[in-house]
Amino acid sequence: MSVTANHCRSPVGNVVFQLITCLLFSSSISAPLGAAENEWRESDGKFRARLSITDHHDQLVKTWERDIARDVFPTIHEVDRAHIGQKVQGILAFANCLEIKEGTCEMTVDFSVKKPDWTKYGYIGERRLWSGDPPTANRLFLGGPYLTFEADPVDPEGLYQFSVVIRNSAGSLSVGLERTLLVSRKR
Repeated sequence: MSVTANHCRSPVGNVVFQLITCLLFSSSISAPLGAAENEWRESDGKFRARLSITDHHDQLVKTWERDIARDVFPTIHEVDRAHIGQKVQGILAFANCLEIKEGTCEMTVDFSVKKPDWTKYGYIGERRLWSGDPPTANRLFLGGPYLTFEADPVDPEGLYQFSVVIRNSAGSLSVGLERTLLVSRKR
């Protein structure tokens, strides 16, 4: 197992846990808020974020762009199970900013995955989620950094925990999100 930060899907040998840090999405890729409130984490009543696990990342990007053009909440095909060797992505959707300071919004995100025995599988920290003018208020944005995960044949079956921590630039405000993924040898 290895942990590597890559840019824009460049293949890196036998990487089984990677973070794509390329900012693939501009501020124009947003959608109106509209999902059930219990699917979101909030901080200070305004910032909202959601961690989803999908095995259709490329399709999600296409759907996101199409739905935004129609001003519709995008469909996120989520999975809670995967088999050894199957790639899945941990993606973030967010609205608003944790904190606006001097007219700017600066947020970073840490990604981690724990094995079924809750020991560390991989960690990649402090990737830029947003930097610059605050995102358009009450619009949903797809985060640029996302996690690609693939369990190797030597990895154990069981429940893997995906976690993210989103922070403001000073590190004084944070929101944590978690999802689990059941990994098995069978398809």
